[in-house]
Amino acid sequence: MSSSNPLAMLEQRTAEADMLIEYLIEHVELLKENATIQANLRKEKKLLAENAKLKQDIDELKRQLLEKERSRGGKVLDVSVPKVEGSTECSSHAAPPQPAAPAHSATSVAAAVKYSHK
Repeated sequence: MSSSNPLAMLEQRTAEADMLIEYLIEHVELLKENATIQANLRKEKKLLAENAKLKQDIDELKRQLLEKERSRGGKVLDVSVPKVEGSTECSSHAAPPQPAAPAHSATSVAAAVKYSHK
């Protein structure tokens, strides 16, 4: 019976071929997305390693700076950088170091706070 209707057979094979092509197209798209994700993960890993290396370099340079300032007998500056949790942004606008203020008693601090709220 199948040889008696070659047109129906060809139509069925065409439909199957179309479905197979659609499946393969979707599969190729998924593979492309996966490749992009893997490339991004590799890049992220590389950047994290570079970031860690740069942090080590910064810490070493800070240590060397403090060591040189101590050996010269000069004023040792606070070169610590405040850490912000969850932030990956870098900022080139650091606040200038504030001069050390004399220690205040708890009463004078409380009075200053009370005065500032008026």
